[in-house]
Amino acid sequence: MNAREGGAALRIGIVGAGFFARFQIAAWKRLSGASLAAVCDLDEGRRAWVAEHHPEAAVHERVEAMLDAGGIDVLDIATPPASRSRSTRTSAEEAIYRAHAEGRRVEV
Repeated sequence: MNAREGGAALRIGIVGAGFFARFQIAAWKRLSGASLAAVCDLDEGRRAWVAEHHPEAAVHERVEAMLDAGGIDVLDIATPPASRSRSTRTSAEEAIYRAHAEGRRVEV
């Protein structure tokens, strides 16, 4: 895992906080070059779980709000297959637009 310039950890944002997202969160947190920055989920109960168990992460209801808040270097889509195309498209469009506007490189 490569850190950002200056050695800072990559800031991870996760879309979804359900069953599989919990494994994703645990995996990211084990990496020394990554930090959990934000998680978004439509479900209030799952957002509450994230807030309780991962207080270092900002918690959002919608992916757009999470991206608006900034501070994310990597976006991990951890939603059920049926919703992935919508959440992936929304997230990718927003992230690419923002990175381009800020003059940052985008890797897919």
